[in-house]
This record gives sequence, structure tokens and C-alpha cells, in this order.
Amino acid sequence: MILAALLTVYIVLGVLYESYIHPITILSTLPSAGVGALLALLISGGDLNVIALIGILLLIGIVEEKCNHDD
Repeated sequence: MILAALLTVYIVLGVLYESYIHPITILSTLPSAGVGALLALLISGGDLNVIALIGILLLIGIVEEKCNHDD
């Protein structure tokens, strides 16, 4: 399911930028955003619950959107 979502995002970004490389650079920033969010939860002692998962998904969306507007 996640692989299909990543492939869909790659295809959409590929069409948007008409490039094979640029979508890879954008998608490469997403794991670091997720790891940073999980580390912040671990350090603060927070639980990984539904609200935290929604927050992580929103963070990844913001990171991806910011990468799209830097051109």
C-alpha cells in the first residue's frame, strides 16, 4: 500500500517537473522527516497513537509541499 502511494507520488511529481531525478530528490527528504518526528516523540516520552500518526503524515505533507515550491 505504501509502495503504491510512493509510486503514485513519484509519477505525479515526474509529470509535474518533467524529470526523472527531481521527484527522487523530493521523496528522499520524506524518511528524514518521519524519523525526526519519531525521535521527537521518543525524546518527549509521547505515545505513538492515532493523533501522533496524523501529525507525522501532516509533517510529511508539509515537507513535500515545501520541496515543490522551492523551484
